[in-house]
Amino acid sequence: MQCTGAKKKKGFSVRLKQEWPFHLMLLPAVLVVLIYKYLPMAGLTIAFQDYSPIFGIFEQEWIGWENFEYIFSLPTFPRVILNTLVIAGLKLVGNLIVPITFLSSAFYFLGGAGWYLYGYSFALQWDCK
Repeated sequence: MQCTGAKKKKGFSVRLKQEWPFHLMLLPAVLVVLIYKYLPMAGLTIAFQDYSPIFGIFEQEWIGWENFEYIFSLPTFPRVILNTLVIAGLKLVGNLIVPITFLSSAFYFLGGAGWYLYGYSFALQWDCK
């Protein structure tokens, strides 16, 4: 017994001719990802080179891990890591907990639901056209 509902697969060139507008719409997003995400990765090689701004990125002497060994051997390295972690933690507190606390206290002290509805309608006013 034969299946009458089976579809025949289309070839790649036939599908490409049918779907070229979709590929064209995808092209700007692919270009943005390539330019802003993958192109800067070429600059990561600077960490493994004896870098001098006089020469180009690809014309430098390759020194491998020497830059990392130098940074890790500095006496101030642990302090720098600690400062970085403290600043990151303070940013988390400042950008997350402080606004939530402020809005909660405004909700409590300034009349409750009226302020909530005002803030909610202000956030949605751009969709009401």
